[in-house]
Amino acid sequence: MRHTALKRLSSTDHMGPDLPLHIYRQALHDANGGGGVHWHEFYEVGFILAGQGRHILNGTEHPVQRGNCFLLTPADFHDLRPASGETLELFDVVFLADVLQGAVYRLLFHALHSYRVDFTPDEAQRMEQEFQRLYDESNTHRVGSELIMIGTLERILIDLLRHHSQREIQQPIGESAATQYQKLSLSLIYLHHHFREPLTLKEVAQQVHLSPTYFSEYFHQVYGITFQQYLQDLRLRFAHSLLTSSSVPISHVYAAAGFQTLPHFERAFKQKFGHTPRQSRRQPVR
Repeated sequence: MRHTALKRLSSTDHMGPDLPLHIYRQALHDANGGGGVHWHEFYEVGFILAGQGRHILNGTEHPVQRGNCFLLTPADFHDLRPASGETLELFDVVFLADVLQGAVYRLLFHALHSYRVDFTPDEAQRMEQEFQRLYDESNTHRVGSELIMIGTLERILIDLLRHHSQREIQQPIGESAATQYQKLSLSLIYLHHHFREPLTLKEVAQQVHLSPTYFSEYFHQVYGITFQQYLQDLRLRFAHSLLTSSSVPISHVYAAAGFQTLPHFERAFKQKFGHTPRQSRRQPVR
């Protein structure tokens, strides 16, 4: 079997240096229209305009059609594949977290959600108008276009959040008033979005304004596992999903999951799952 490396899409290749936000209008024409399973350094929100197909997200297949909207983080790997004879048309927005107001980011990611919504026809029409406005502003470069683009993106994301759950969403409190437990919850969000990177306990503690020593002790007390164990489990679960849903070679999987060496990855994998990475292989996703 011929293996294809897992693609890593960088922010420098997909957005400009001045504004970490860009929108594309795409048409995917064949079964490999999404370019294969990949992950990226940035966030991505997509909206299907027309056509039908499949969205392979973290190893799980979901049907897509007009009105489907999804939000991906740097922790996700995915591929969009049109159905036979179909063309998938979509708006695709890529951005860095820095472009969002802090309150919007906390509202979206105060819990570990995976955002996927199927809008009704009327809702889809309104959402298409929002994406079209964002697309038009990105191509006109008029006075204030960047501000309108950011504001439109934030409206899209909040609409996606509102439709994601029917339960009442409680606004997270500001960082200055956050309890220690809420800070710990935010550290999990950061971990889940950045676990592929060479993270340290000190770095994550700084993100939530706690001392490394206190953060380490409190993390272990609340979750019953050390920070390093939690981080390694995240990487192993990601690697396991990738191995069982793609033909990406193991030499690429371990690096994509955040491990520094193959021997360390193989030992940790066997210890957790009771078998080697090679034994986890299944038939590739068709």
